[in-house]
Amino acid sequence: ADAEACAQSLVRDAEASGKRARLYSWPALSPKDVDAEYKAFFGIASDMILNGADRSSLLVFVAGGAGGDSEDMAVAAILGMLPFRGMQVAFVTQQQEYVDPLGRVQTASGLFEYNAEQPERMGRCPLAAVFGPLPSRTFRRSLAAWRPLKPGPLAEEKPAPFKIGALELPMVTYEGEYESGVARLATLLREHFGPSCFPVVAVGETGDALGYGWDIHRALDADGVSGFYFAHASGESFKCPEAFGKPELLKEISAAKCAGRRIVVIAVGGGV
Repeated sequence: ADAEACAQSLVRDAEASGKRARLYSWPALSPKDVDAEYKAFFGIASDMILNGADRSSLLVFVAGGAGGDSEDMAVAAILGMLPFRGMQVAFVTQQQEYVDPLGRVQTASGLFEYNAEQPERMGRCPLAAVFGPLPSRTFRRSLAAWRPLKPGPLAEEKPAPFKIGALELPMVTYEGEYESGVARLATLLREHFGPSCFPVVAVGETGDALGYGWDIHRALDADGVSGFYFAHASGESFKCPEAFGKPELLKEISAAKCAGRRIVVIAVGGGV
């Protein structure tokens, strides 16, 4: 109730100063309901985008969850990243203990998390400021090293240099025999991510029909790395939360995380 009153007061103050403001409410959820948590993220993010939120917007997240600031911070950070190019987030709390906004924070279900140290974030942290009753404090963390899968090429493999920003994303064109290439990929993935990783082989309808995705899933399983095979709708029209947030997928990933396994999504394309 205190958090809602604070949020409503902020909306009134913003409107009084001539700013457009919208109020959104994070629903009360069961900690084990990963499906509802996923729908809440994309439902609120969709509403924000439809109301004109963009990278010039400010999301003010007023914490009030029973799980404390760590869980609320995870929700705030992820909501701030979902609109295209993201937006800055100000976090308001009444807690009497510091929570490092640059550390690893998880939602109540444990399925979704945010970690500013991950190098793929390229140092872009949506949580810009935290406001509360404690004295001012600055948090600093170094980015972890970027360690992409970069195999020493075989004779039938042709490297193709590629970067996004300053991050190297090694690409390889494989020109050898198909089944040998699938087995080679499975071995590289196991060696790089470790035998305890949980591969999610995500494949569109075309790749699924051709068997590309299933061949990779089967090769990983034969290499001792069991995971989950996820076939989804293909095409630009189906790049939406409903196509990917399937309850069975969320359940499998959640169980794997609870077991301490590292989630690795392998996106299999069907293009030619």
